[in-house]
Amino acid sequence: MSIRRRKIVDYVSAQLLVDPELGLDEHEEILATGRIDSMSVMRLVSFIKEEFSITIPNEDLVVDNFKSVDAIDAYLSRYESV
Repeated sequence: MSIRRRKIVDYVSAQLLVDPELGLDEHEEILATGRIDSMSVMRLVSFIKEEFSITIPNEDLVVDNFKSVDAIDAYLSRYESV
């Protein structure tokens, strides 16, 4: 697991999960399954912006980019290649 991916998993697990006792699978769709709520999504976006020093354009604030750790990591990979 990359350092970036580990940071995302650690943050979501420790700060956002509705039921952290269940753990977090990085492939799991955390939004669709209700593992995090709508307020947590905004906290997640803020964390990503701060932790990785990026600006996320409004048009990128879509569920597909933040639905799982996989999706977040893929989004950040695309962002780095620009």
